[in-house]
Amino acid sequence: MAFSQALEALRRNFGLVLVPVLMDLLSLLMVLFLLGEWVGRIPPDQFRVKFAIPTVPPSISNVTEINFLRLDFSASAGGWEVIDRIVGTGGPFLLMLVISFLVGSLVTGGFLGLLKDGLVGIKATVQGFFAHGRYFWKRLLLLQLLLVLVLILSLVFLMPLIFIARALGAILIALAFLAAAVLLVFVEYALVEEDLEILPALDRSVRTVAANFGPVLLHILGVAAINLLASFIVNAMGQFSLLLAVLVYAPVGTFGVMVLYCLYRDLHGGGVELPEGDN
Repeated sequence: MAFSQALEALRRNFGLVLVPVLMDLLSLLMVLFLLGEWVGRIPPDQFRVKFAIPTVPPSISNVTEINFLRLDFSASAGGWEVIDRIVGTGGPFLLMLVISFLVGSLVTGGFLGLLKDGLVGIKATVQGFFAHGRYFWKRLLLLQLLLVLVLILSLVFLMPLIFIARALGAILIALAFLAAAVLLVFVEYALVEEDLEILPALDRSVRTVAANFGPVLLHILGVAAINLLASFIVNAMGQFSLLLAVLVYAPVGTFGVMVLYCLYRDLHGGGVELPEGDN
C-alpha cells in the first residue's frame, strides 16, 4: 500500500526531486572549492552497487561508492587517497564540514516538511521549504550530532571485539549497527510528522519498528531492492556523466523516502490524504 501511495505522491509532488539534485550539485561545488577540480564522472574502477535505503534527502552516494569527500579525480590519484588532499586543506575543510551539517539539517527539515504537506494536498513552495527548514533545523542538527557521537562511542567500545574474535567480532559489530539502523529508520519522519523532540522521536521509531517488525522489514527490503537496481543503472551512467547519474537517481531516492514516510503514517493511522485531481 505504501508503495502505491508513494508513487502517486511522487507524481503529484515531483518538484521535490529538485532538493536531492541541488544538494548533490552543492556537494560537487564544495569539492570544486576545496580542490579546484570538477568531477565529471564516476572513475571506471569505482563501479559499485549498493543494497541500501536512501538517506533524507537522498543522494547519489546512497547507490554508488561516491563520497564527495573521497573522490578519485584523476588517473594519477591513488584510489581513495584524495581524502588526504581534502583534509589537508585544514580550515576550509572544517568550514565546509560545519556548513554541511547546518545546511543538511535545514534541507532535511524542509524536504520532509514539503513531503508532509504534499500528502495532505498542500502545494510545495520555496517559502514552505524554508519555513519547515527553519522550524526543524535545530532538532535535526542536534539529532545528527547525537547519532555521530553515539556512533563514535559505539566503535570505541565495540572495536575490541575484532581483536578478540576477529571475523566473528566484525560480524557482530555489523549486525549491531544494522539492527540500530532498522530500529531508528523512522526517527526523522517521527520528528517532522508529529513535531516531536529528539528523545520522543527516537522512542517513537524504536517502538514503531518493534511493534510492526514484519511490515517494516518488508518495506525496507523492497526499497533497498529498488535502490539496488537503480545502483546498476546509476553507476553505468555515471561512467559517462555524473550529472546525468544525479538526475536519474533523484526521483528513485525520493520515491524510497516517500515509501517509508507513507508507511510510518499508515502504521500510526495517519493515512495519506491525496487530493482530488492534479495539483
